[in-house]
Amino acid sequence: MRSTIHHHLIVQHCDPRIISRLWKKEPSHLRASFHPLDGSGQYKKLAEYLIKETSKTFRSGESAYRKRFCESKNLIHPKPKTKKINAQKWRSAPVPKKGYIIETDSVETGVNPFTGLVWQRYSMIRIAPPNKPRKRTI
Repeated sequence: MRSTIHHHLIVQHCDPRIISRLWKKEPSHLRASFHPLDGSGQYKKLAEYLIKETSKTFRSGESAYRKRFCESKNLIHPKPKTKKINAQKWRSAPVPKKGYIIETDSVETGVNPFTGLVWQRYSMIRIAPPNKPRKRTI
């Protein structure tokens, strides 16, 4: 079953009432729905959903040469941190740094076909520190 044409917007610091008010100026069959993102910063599944929808419909005849998205202009792209670790013994399950957990779906292990060295790649998620009581100043 195919769903109707719909759009997704991911916006920061925007009052949903403003968008709803502007959206109501359009024909009555349109509606806006808001779902706040959690504060984790881990939006891989959301990104996979948005990409899947694009790749599924991208190759249709009329949209083959048309740009179907608008990228953010003000994003700061972090550089991935790569660390070479020399170890006497190989751990099949990586151990997270203090204050982090390993994202289980992200663990990849392989062998470099040229060097024969084993490699491992994974993502870590920062655990939110517990809320500390604030000191009162008088």
